[in-house]
Amino acid sequence: NQRKSMLDFGCNEGVFLSLFVNDFKCYGCEIDQRVRKLAEERGIVMLADPDIKKNDQKFDYILLIDVFEHLKNPTETISQLLDALNKSGKLIISTGYADSPACKNDIANYWYFTNSLQHLCMIGHDYIQYIRKKFKLKLILRKRLSHYDFEISKRDKTFYYIRYKTYLIYRFLNKIRGLGFIIRHIPVLNKPLKWKVAPYYPNVQIPTIQRDHIVLVFEKP
Repeated sequence: NQRKSMLDFGCNEGVFLSLFVNDFKCYGCEIDQRVRKLAEERGIVMLADPDIKKNDQKFDYILLIDVFEHLKNPTETISQLLDALNKSGKLIISTGYADSPACKNDIANYWYFTNSLQHLCMIGHDYIQYIRKKFKLKLILRKRLSHYDFEISKRDKTFYYIRYKTYLIYRFLNKIRGLGFIIRHIPVLNKPLKWKVAPYYPNVQIPTIQRDHIVLVFEKP
């Protein structure tokens, strides 16, 4: 029973890929030379050249975990990865989802871009269909998920609730002629009016618990 091969493109220190070293032949591809040694210490075989085009080896699985958003030319990169994928091999992508409500409602202030200047793009429904048709791929899994998963305490929920409701109330009062003018000129009371977007609130905009990420599994014909 020959073990299947798995490549993690952009594996960083190899923390995620190391979970599979006992069941797969694990290979890593990483442009950051500082972390390659850490990945090797976890039992991962690092490709000599991080440029996937210069690698002749084929793989059964290729992972693109939290990497898509860093790509300058995602379609070109996906094409190169598919060339390195065996027939019936799986390309697994996990990244931010452009069609999530939090992103579509206010993309200019969305945390995915404001928190990191290295995030260049997000994947959406139309692009998913585009690459599926362009490369004649079979989409065998599509699942929305949260980037992180943890519970928020009741105290924090109450705090978020009060801030969120305050924002909504102030926006409503600001539309009332005369009253809005008064509120805008009171130093303490006018602070919520300066908030450009609604403050985070569980199940509304909390970046750590909203389903703003997506996992895709494509099969190569």
